Amino acid sequence: MLFFPTVDEDVQYFRSQGYTGSINDMHFKAMGDLGYTGSLNDRIHAYLTFKYGSYYAAMRDLRNGTSVFSLISAYAVNGFDPALVFDFKGNYFRKSATASTFPASITHAASTNATMTDGYGPEVVTNGKFGTDTAGWASGASAATSAAVSGEMQVTNVSSNGRVVTAIPTVVGRRYEVSGVGRVISGTAGKAASLYLTNNFGTTIQSGTVNYTTTDAPLGLFFTATATTSYISAIVMGNGGNVSAFDNVSVKEINPLSVSIQMDGKMTYADNGQLYEVAHYFWNINSSNRIISALQTTGSFAGKPIFEQRANGVTNNVTGANAGYSPNINVPFNIASRHGSTFVNGSHEGTLLTANTTPTILPDLSATDLILGSILMGTIGKFRMWSDDLGDVGITEATLPSTEPSLSLTFDGSETSFTVLDWSE
Repeated sequence: MLFFPTVDEDVQYFRSQGYTGSINDMHFKAMGDLGYTGSLNDRIHAYLTFKYGSYYAAMRDLRNGTSVFSLISAYAVNGFDPALVFDFKGNYFRKSATASTFPASITHAASTNATMTDGYGPEVVTNGKFGTDTAGWASGASAATSAAVSGEMQVTNVSSNGRVVTAIPTVVGRRYEVSGVGRVISGTAGKAASLYLTNNFGTTIQSGTVNYTTTDAPLGLFFTATATTSYISAIVMGNGGNVSAFDNVSVKEINPLSVSIQMDGKMTYADNGQLYEVAHYFWNINSSNRIISALQTTGSFAGKPIFEQRANGVTNNVTGANAGYSPNINVPFNIASRHGSTFVNGSHEGTLLTANTTPTILPDLSATDLILGSILMGTIGKFRMWSDDLGDVGITEATLPSTEPSLSLTFDGSETSFTVLDWSE
């Protein structure tokens, strides 16, 4: 199978990307670099199914002379084809693998967003269910004893703030979520249950949520690993003799959930000193969970780009120059953002901002609609959404000025002819 219409074009492309060997060798390695495994046929089958929804439909188009890279389409960025495309100039839209022209009225249901998926790695706690025992958990420097009782671990203080510790394998620099449930069984002053990130002796590195009640409640924390082995402690707070119960203790790597968005068009605005003078796109389920791209004109800001995500009331954003845009009529804009459970970043007109890597969760907005041009006097040229992280390179590429000429003149020698492409100036 060829990825381009001719063998020469196919070879030339893959050679330019640094691949060597035969065409099949290059295809095999390229598919592997995209994460596909198995034989070359297996890899191509999985690739086409993932990208276009139907392997057989893609192969039908290929047999009709369409190349794979034609299938990827002009809307792809950095090798990622967006699942959702609105091209208002070209009267075209695509939802997943289905392409069409716009109907008289346009709606976009939340069920098509497909951006929230399982974002966790495998379980790394060897015994967090305590069905028969508490193997793998040992007393820390602040001593405690543990026993499996009715499918949960009951921990009893020997001294104050006693704890039992378990070791888990981690990868340096990766982000992890610790979760579980816990409750107080009995005790005196200061009685409570919690899960902490500690060293192997149980010395606190990072505290987690605390439950002071006798009813099971969620416990947990997020942390970034600094070693190949990390330690979690189940802590019984308060005096010696206090008892707490723990169950369903889990630690999993967060495989960053992500969504990338690009939008271009023209906007007309004045400097009215607004926090959101223009809102290009707004994805909001409530005041605590949202994604927004906007321009700010407060204070000295004349058109400061801001890309923001808010999850569980915690806001993270990146911002551009105070006068990234200037108030006027029909101001062109081309913006893109990448949002994940561990990052947010934006780009405008090919200018990449500095990523904010403090987020610990991506807001779950799958139950609500994304609004285009929620505060916008102007026009939208194109909107694209990926359920992938395009990376900084991708969002920069997505916002680079178009190299397509707005006026093209062709002289064929026999007569003078010209073609106007998107001429609006």
